[in-house]
Amino acid sequence: MGNDCAAARYKVRQAEVLLAHLRTLPEQIARDLRRASSAMDHKLLLATYFFACLGAARSVFYILSESAGCTFKQAETDWRNNALDQASRTFFHRMTNLRDRDVHYGEVNAEALGKMIPIADGSLTVFGNAALFGPTPEAEHVNPDGSVSRAAGLQSSAGLYIEVDSKWVEAADACARYLDQLRTLIAVLESAAGTGSPERP
Repeated sequence: MGNDCAAARYKVRQAEVLLAHLRTLPEQIARDLRRASSAMDHKLLLATYFFACLGAARSVFYILSESAGCTFKQAETDWRNNALDQASRTFFHRMTNLRDRDVHYGEVNAEALGKMIPIADGSLTVFGNAALFGPTPEAEHVNPDGSVSRAAGLQSSAGLYIEVDSKWVEAADACARYLDQLRTLIAVLESAAGTGSPERP
């Protein structure tokens, strides 16, 4: 039985589609928050796409494991020990555990927290003469994960955050990192099968 890396890469592409949509949700939520009558459950919306993305990503591991058979175990061990440092191994385990707790127990170990995002839909009008008064001042806000939103105008929204090493990490960023790790695993299996070249971790 050969390594089914093509199927694994297909699942990566599925996860990428879900991740792209997850990244657009804060703008949708910001519009929703401007409507006083809104009663949307933002955590449900964010968590649905996050765990769908995480599930598609996790399928990569199972596809490779099933298709590569006994050769997978050695390749996966080498990958964990050589391509991942301790922090990366801890992160990979954390993401896998989040997915498993959601699938098997319905536990959503993530929080929808308030964040600020730039106003980018043309609804902000800035008056002033840059030649006389200099550049337009920018508002600044530190989000729960420590990232800084900076723009001429900011608006309230929400993001989904998970805890990794006692720090908040935005779920979309965590999914992107998890996918990067899985791409390196695919590359290791492709290299072992002589069908590709290893990607840099």
